[in-house]
Amino acid sequence: MTEARSSTIWNRFRQYVIEWNVFATEIEQSTVDNRSCNQNNTNPDPRLLQEQRIATRVYIICLTTSLPTLATYTLLIWQTKVVTIYNPSIETYEELQKEYPSTLNCPCTTTTMPYKNFIIPEIVMHQICSSDFVSQEWINGLYIPDASRYGAIDFRTTANSQVN
Repeated sequence: MTEARSSTIWNRFRQYVIEWNVFATEIEQSTVDNRSCNQNNTNPDPRLLQEQRIATRVYIICLTTSLPTLATYTLLIWQTKVVTIYNPSIETYEELQKEYPSTLNCPCTTTTMPYKNFIIPEIVMHQICSSDFVSQEWINGLYIPDASRYGAIDFRTTANSQVN
């Protein structure tokens, strides 16, 4: 009797899995539930019912494969931890550089060497008398008697009026 009962339970479970349809509408579901009570009820479209059962199986397969995949991914993603060490010694910095060569970040907040130690400005001023623009040759070039023979865009045309 126990064997017959377990066989009946197994057959009911198997039949439930075969007929499982998570996409059935309420009207279709009530028709399927009342089928055993009322044999004169109209059955839903068998083609639609078969498509819904196939969709249910695909849905369950996708769900059972995606949930463990997402759970595994969530457990295995890298967590970034930022640790700030203020004023590390050179030995500490070199150790960290060996251990974390691509992620080590060392922002400089203070300068260890003042700029005046390696930038020394030397300004050399030349006297104005050594400039070409005050030479006699340049001045004579500005006083051309017939400057109008040059084009309008030539500086020599208007240079005489700019000297005075």
